[in-house]
Amino acid sequence: MKLKMISNSGRKKRALVGWSLAAIWLVAVLAGFAVMINYDLQPGAAAVAPRRRPVDITPALSADRPTLLLFAHPRCPCTRATVVELNHILTACPGAADVRVYFTTPAEPTAEWTKTALWDETAALPDTTALPDPGGALARQFDVKTSGHVLLYSAAGKLLFSGGITAARGEEGANPGRIAVVTLLQGQADAETEFLVFGCPLFDSSDSCTSALTCPTP
Repeated sequence: MKLKMISNSGRKKRALVGWSLAAIWLVAVLAGFAVMINYDLQPGAAAVAPRRRPVDITPALSADRPTLLLFAHPRCPCTRATVVELNHILTACPGAADVRVYFTTPAEPTAEWTKTALWDETAALPDTTALPDPGGALARQFDVKTSGHVLLYSAAGKLLFSGGITAARGEEGANPGRIAVVTLLQGQADAETEFLVFGCPLFDSSDSCTSALTCPTP
């Protein structure tokens, strides 16, 4: 009887240890998910973009239709979702805007900056020009700090939209930013609109073009 009681006690202890380990694992998993969700929903730095479109941009921007500018980091994996959403905008509003995507690079970029999958996907979009922004000079001119930031100016040069076109980092699908840009390009609204932008920083803490990204590949 004594041996049996000891055996039962041992099984109970092992079961308790097993349940304890399972509980610890579950807490760790949930904590990991919480960190990921919090990161995905953490917006990038906002911009105070010019209310009037600068005229000293090369190549010259169109004067007879709206201008859509997208600033991106060529090595940011979560910005791919922004490119997907941009494609949806272009499909819904073909030829409605002069679309430029400026990739922030060091002043003297190497091929690892200019020959990326994101750059190639962007250049393949219809009615879109993908251009380098050495040193982030143009991004600074527009006060843009986060990859995936979109600016939409009217044909007359008025700022209509500033912000992101995804609901979170690396998240594809219909979202208020994309819907707002489509609505503006279709002429159904003309009020200035701002949204949060989700993406990697274009510049590091020393205010130079960053080469080491912190965002995980979605």
